[in-house]
Formats: sequence, C-alpha cells, structure tokens
Amino acid sequence: MAVDRTYRSQDFIAQYLDTDGDDTGTKNAIGDYSSTADIFYFEPTRRAEIARMVIHIRDDGSWRHERYGGISGGLTNGVRIRVSDDDGVVINLDGGVAIKTNASWGRVCYDVRIDTVGAGQTMLSSRWTFMKSGIPIALDPDRGEKLEVVLNDDLSALEEHYFMVQGRYA
Repeated sequence: MAVDRTYRSQDFIAQYLDTDGDDTGTKNAIGDYSSTADIFYFEPTRRAEIARMVIHIRDDGSWRHERYGGISGGLTNGVRIRVSDDDGVVINLDGGVAIKTNASWGRVCYDVRIDTVGAGQTMLSSRWTFMKSGIPIALDPDRGEKLEVVLNDDLSALEEHYFMVQGRYA
C-alpha cells in the first residue's frame, strides 16, 4: 500500500513559540526573566508533528562561544527545552543540560551558524531537526502536550531571540 505524502497547506506548521502558545502572545524572548521564569511554547489545537525548531538570536554585543548572544559570561540558569502535558514534564529535549552559551546550541542542534552582518550586528541561527533523531515530536492536544522553551535569565540585552517550530498537523 502506497503512503500518501500529499499535504494540504492548512496542515503545515510554521509558528513562533510565544507566551500564549497559540501565536497571539509575545514572540521575541528578550525580557528579564531572572527573578521569574517565563515559558515560550507551542500548544497545538489538533495533533501535531514537529519536524524541527529554528533558533534565532541577534544583538550588538561582543560574541564569543562562551557567551549567550553577546551577554558577557553566558547565562546562569540557561535555556531549557522540553515537552510537557497536563501532568508535568514529559521529556527534557535538552537531555537535562541547559543551554547557557552560544556553543551550547551545537550540543543539541548540531546545525549552528554565527554571522556578523555589517558593523556590530551578529546573529546565531540554529536548526534543530527532530526528524534526524528518528521521529518528529508528536504533540497531542487531548493530553495538553506542548513544546516549551523555559527562560530564567536576564535576556534584555538581546535584540532578537526567536524560536520557530515547523511541521504538520497530523
């Protein structure tokens, strides 16, 4: 039996994680989350398969591998990536080790690029292809499953800090 690989455009997912999980909240994660953690997330309204997440960071600071963006010294608590449901954390996609530096993205994503554009502007682009791990991240809204990025540091020095998920509704 042949597998139908045709998809309708309304099944395609290309959405930034945000503070409301539904594409209506804050998408640019550049606040001071040091005293109270904030979660940027994607919560589907129907069963979803997330093939990858694209991470984008941009700012004017002095970039080095041991920093996060241009933030001197890296992060204290780091960025955590996980899947949760109504009962709590289902899986820590970061393997239980927070992303605290620019170089740390390479531990989980492998595809990481840092570019300097003009005078002072530097960007980190990273592609985390879940499909290359074997399967996409499946999210079931009936169980309250969502893909989350947890932030608990001061990221207000960054110009841009985005997380986009791509995949399809099953």
